[in-house]
Amino acid sequence: MSVATGRPVIGEVMTAVSYSLRLALLATIIGLCSAACSALSPAIFATALSIAWHRCCRCFGVSVPHYWLGMLLVIAFSVKLAVLPATGGGPIGENRLAVDWQHLQFMCCRR
Repeated sequence: MSVATGRPVIGEVMTAVSYSLRLALLATIIGLCSAACSALSPAIFATALSIAWHRCCRCFGVSVPHYWLGMLLVIAFSVKLAVLPATGGGPIGENRLAVDWQHLQFMCCRR
């Protein structure tokens, strides 16, 4: 039992685990796709400019702290572009394991 809420802890943990697993799976897929594109494009378009551009992007990606880049992406996609919400775990009362755009756009935080 939770000391703060008095409810069973396993329900709260399983809710967080389902969101974490979906977020990890989506991040892995996006990371693998972007890594494959980033690795293959200089090989396909082997010009000095494209190689220098990709080298610069790799250096930027390694040197920027992840938490700072995350905050910038939240500002860009939720505040400026209004494409994704800044917070939320998805529509309330619906299937927590649904994998569609309505649920995936709320993957930033849980309400």
